[in-house]
Amino acid sequence: MSEDMRTTGGPAPRGRVGWETRRGDNGFVPVVQGQQGASSSRQHGDDEVDGLPALRVNPNARTPRGNKDDNRSKSDSFIFTQERDFDADSENQDPTWISDDYSESSPLFGSEFQRGQNTMGNPDKPPNDNFRFCWIVFYLLGMTTLLPWNFFISVNDYWNYKFRNTTSGGGGNPNTSYHQLVLSGEGEEESSGGSESTDLQKQFTSYLAIASNIPNATFVILNVFFGRSFKLNIRIIGALSCMSTLFIGVILMARIDSDDWQEWFLFSTLTIVVLLNICTAIFQGGIIGVAGKFPPNYIGGMMSGQALGGIFPSLVNILVIAIQVKEADIGFYCFIVAFVFVLLSLGLYCAVQTTPFFRYYAGTGGSTNRVEDSSQAGGSPNNSVSLATYGEVFKTSWRYQVSVFLNFATTLSVFPSVIVLIQSQYSGDKDNTFAQTYFIPVTCFLLFNIGDYVGRTLASLIKQPNSSVFGQYIILALSVARIAFIPLFLYCNAAPDSRSIPVAFHQDAVYYTLMIVFSISNGYIGNICMMMGPKTVQNDSYQEIVASMLVSILVLGIGLGSALSYPLVSILS
Repeated sequence: MSEDMRTTGGPAPRGRVGWETRRGDNGFVPVVQGQQGASSSRQHGDDEVDGLPALRVNPNARTPRGNKDDNRSKSDSFIFTQERDFDADSENQDPTWISDDYSESSPLFGSEFQRGQNTMGNPDKPPNDNFRFCWIVFYLLGMTTLLPWNFFISVNDYWNYKFRNTTSGGGGNPNTSYHQLVLSGEGEEESSGGSESTDLQKQFTSYLAIASNIPNATFVILNVFFGRSFKLNIRIIGALSCMSTLFIGVILMARIDSDDWQEWFLFSTLTIVVLLNICTAIFQGGIIGVAGKFPPNYIGGMMSGQALGGIFPSLVNILVIAIQVKEADIGFYCFIVAFVFVLLSLGLYCAVQTTPFFRYYAGTGGSTNRVEDSSQAGGSPNNSVSLATYGEVFKTSWRYQVSVFLNFATTLSVFPSVIVLIQSQYSGDKDNTFAQTYFIPVTCFLLFNIGDYVGRTLASLIKQPNSSVFGQYIILALSVARIAFIPLFLYCNAAPDSRSIPVAFHQDAVYYTLMIVFSISNGYIGNICMMMGPKTVQNDSYQEIVASMLVSILVLGIGLGSALSYPLVSILS
């Protein structure tokens, strides 16, 4: 055999079939090797080599070659055995989450971490979620999506202290406890149980709802249409990093004496709230997209975590009150807890991406994984869905769409802006610690969040009414009926000393009953709509469209309800 006919790989082992490319006069011609690596002289015909069919290529289609002077040999041919599953596309692919096509199926770490590693063994059998680590992380990430909002609304005593009447005796001392003033009888005009609350005290919760939910709703919708224009880890890790940085600003402001510049403190606080909720919306949109690739109980765990994200700040607030932390310091300690929790979520999100279970379902464990990003496979409806398709889908699911809109618009119109103003029938008793100290933290925030959690859990267990047309109308009727909660709460004992309309329900028992039904129905109807809405269509791609539309309309309802909270509070004045 001549020099031009030798192979770089040497003789192939006995019984192995290999590919060989030879440089001839008219280009590179592939032939099939026999048992000794070089082409055998035993040909059984013009179209056979060693009994195997010869492969032919276009002689004019020359493949460019690299530099022949490599370290291995000066040969002009290559051998790739069939025992090696060679795929040029998968070999050259960079499987990072921060990818060129902005897919949502890539790991945190780069290709150097992933390339050449296959921890799956059998690609058809998913790895185990050891110690349910991934599920716990999704649960905690679900809590993080609502932590900023719930921590801000839960520390009501802190805001009352910051926006109190500082011109009254003793009120300007930042070291004087808000409840100490109430229990001692000093500064009655500045206390929530005194003769009159300040305008900032009455209206701040409404301002907070508007500054929180309208930006959140806007950016959740923008994320649906433009989120894929940005790399996933930039969205998630960047949003969490910005949230932690903004919480540092909130913590520092909690240590500043703002008595002489309450309006500027209000403006600065609301600005931070707007930025926090923009980051929260970006983070929420990204993490829901990741959780949707996992088994249903994982996104269910994230939704349950969102409900617990309301209970946790309420419990923290009650704890700091119980250990007699001064109102001036309540916000400081609560925001410290929120800051640490955001950092914990950021660290766990980075850590969970190294687990085989996460990489398998997220589509980041190599080319053998069975789970692939739908956008890469051409199956993502968000990339090529027309307005006509959205209209067609809306016609089949409009009852759930309207129901989820009315449900959350009703809730946010009175919670917490109106409900936080309701006082106990025993508020005049200075010796009643529950009425003076724990009434709003327990009956407003904790009771609502527990009821919402119970409602979501019941919906997951009962799953009734079903997705039939009759069941859809039942949910729609219940959502319309919930509008009655708006006047019912207005006629409770809300801001009794400064209201312009009479109080119809003085008893605490009536208020407790309304809160229980109000909170459970909110969680139940909302979860039923999110579970049953996609089942109104059969096509899998259309189901994804229904789910995204439900999320968008849900946040629109939240935004409208928050906007309505201000005029409803004004009605009481």
